[in-house]
Amino acid sequence: MIKKLLQPLGDRLSEAFAMSVSAQVGVAPIIAWYFGVFAPIGLIANVPCVILAGAAVLIGLSATLVNLVFTPAASALNAANSLVLLGLETTIGLLAKVPFGAFAVKRPPLWFVLVYYLCIIIAGAPRRLRRALYSRRNVIVLLILALCVGTVVYQTVKRPEIEIVFFAVGQGDAIFIRSAGGKSFLVDGGGVPGGTRDPGNDTILPFLKRKGINYIDAVVLTHPHYDHIKGLFAVIDSCRVGLLIKPEIPEHMAPDLDHALADLADERNVPLVELGQGSWIDVGDGVRIFVLNPGADTSCETHIGYTSTELNAMSLVMRMEFMEFTLLLTGDAGEAQLGALLSMGEDLGASVLKVPHHGARDALNPEIIDSVRPQVSVISVGPNAFSHPAPATVTALEKAGSTVFRTDLDGAVIVRSDGERIRARSVASQRLVTVSQERGLR
Repeated sequence: MIKKLLQPLGDRLSEAFAMSVSAQVGVAPIIAWYFGVFAPIGLIANVPCVILAGAAVLIGLSATLVNLVFTPAASALNAANSLVLLGLETTIGLLAKVPFGAFAVKRPPLWFVLVYYLCIIIAGAPRRLRRALYSRRNVIVLLILALCVGTVVYQTVKRPEIEIVFFAVGQGDAIFIRSAGGKSFLVDGGGVPGGTRDPGNDTILPFLKRKGINYIDAVVLTHPHYDHIKGLFAVIDSCRVGLLIKPEIPEHMAPDLDHALADLADERNVPLVELGQGSWIDVGDGVRIFVLNPGADTSCETHIGYTSTELNAMSLVMRMEFMEFTLLLTGDAGEAQLGALLSMGEDLGASVLKVPHHGARDALNPEIIDSVRPQVSVISVGPNAFSHPAPATVTALEKAGSTVFRTDLDGAVIVRSDGERIRARSVASQRLVTVSQERGLR
């Protein structure tokens, strides 16, 4: 059908572009669903790229066969193929720079995808089937309207939910929070010292793009260690951010990374707020965040040198509340800081616990676990030389009745709650846990 429409271009061009258009029309919703992108430039790019890719495959196969007989000839073919591949790469690079060649789009709803493909099937159906469908057009229209109305009603009556995503960024922390009304927070950005991978570019930004999010209400840095701060640079550089929140850290303890992030925020006109114990944030949508650490007595005495442990002690410890649901975010604060909070009478009880310091041996003790009483615990961890998480920490949490997720084994962990029920799902291992605030695990 498309080829007939393009027939004025001639047989060869109409066939080439018809295949390209058909491919784009066929996969557009799938690409939007998985990658959050609509790329009209593909209509043009497919034609030269398919030709060059086809040539590369033919030359490569020819070189493989010729190599069995005469190796120098095969080497010449491979050298020629390198030029073809270079041309393919250059063509893709040039077309990718065409203005408005690609657009970021939100993930389409399922009903739209179903209606879209139904329309394609009807358009390409045999004439007899189209007549039959046309004679029942009223019924089909009613079914489509019922599907749309049902979707709207479901979204209306469905209890509002909060979503927390614990990214799998290796040995580091990165947590995304979105309220029921769409307010978004990013807590830490992961990063591996000496590593070439940037979790901001590789993990967080693709996730935000897929969700159709280009504005983050607040980016939170729990403390300026590389495994928490690295990915935040790419996020602040690429997204609109309403606020940067970080702990109050004495000047002599603030590393260069801390100053660099503050400078970048200043360049991007992102306000910087430093919080300490007693601060709180009213997010709206029924969500409030209370800052429990660092306190006034947490900072170390002024001296030139300081240890990594002392900077961990300055981590922001935050307790988020949404109706009956609570989330305790601990950064790298250890049992010393959490124990001090308990002795001060702070309420550490939480439905979901972000296990401090990647599950290190000194992260928790039985008294703290008994006070928190987490139904779900998430350990953000990756390959490391510190034996994180400590088996004793995992065992203690499991003995307390908490379901433990590890991002190195379970992948990203997604937690959703309507304020009463909690659903926790891991992406890689596909573990699914449903928790009732009153009844516990089911």
